[in-house]
Amino acid sequence: MFVVGESVEAYERYPKDEASTAENIQTGIEWGSGVYLGNDISSIDFKKLREDYGNPPEPNERGEYEIEINETLSRTETVKADSYYEALAEVKDRYDRSEIVLDAESFVGVDFAPKGRSR
Repeated sequence: MFVVGESVEAYERYPKDEASTAENIQTGIEWGSGVYLGNDISSIDFKKLREDYGNPPEPNERGEYEIEINETLSRTETVKADSYYEALAEVKDRYDRSEIVLDAESFVGVDFAPKGRSR
């Protein structure tokens, strides 16, 4: 699989509510936007990719840039159930009834990307 990413940064994090140790460190990468290119490297038009992604986007006719802000909230619920699907349905129902509410404590990240570019 080949992916082209913009604004790529590496990060390190630790599981929430655990002490930071060398054993539980998680290293990853994140990017502002990216494009899935498929598995066949010979079919990738690298010249076109450089043209499309090599430079920052242009402003609109009024000299403005549209930057999309995308926040990610996440929370884990533990449910006793007879099957995964039953547990999933229970959590969805509780969420739909506003019994589960994601708030500032659920914040896990934010992305900034030019509007119109895929993530």
